[in-house]
Amino acid sequence: PAPVYYQPQPVYSQPAPVYYQQAPVYYQPAPVYYEPAPVYYRPAPVYFGATYYGGRGYYGGRGYHHGHH
Repeated sequence: PAPVYYQPQPVYSQPAPVYYQQAPVYYQPAPVYYEPAPVYYRPAPVYFGATYYGGRGYYGGRGYHHGHH
């Protein structure tokens, strides 16, 4: 049963690279979200009127940002 136990090992490794592919995709939007971070902090009063900037397209900017700070 030794050789049979080795077979399932390579099969488990296949799904590993597939999970890694999604990693770089999640990282791309990371730097983009960080750039507007300082910009959103300055126009605090303006951010309220520019909901289109960080209200509906920014991870729920109005809820996530407002709740974090």
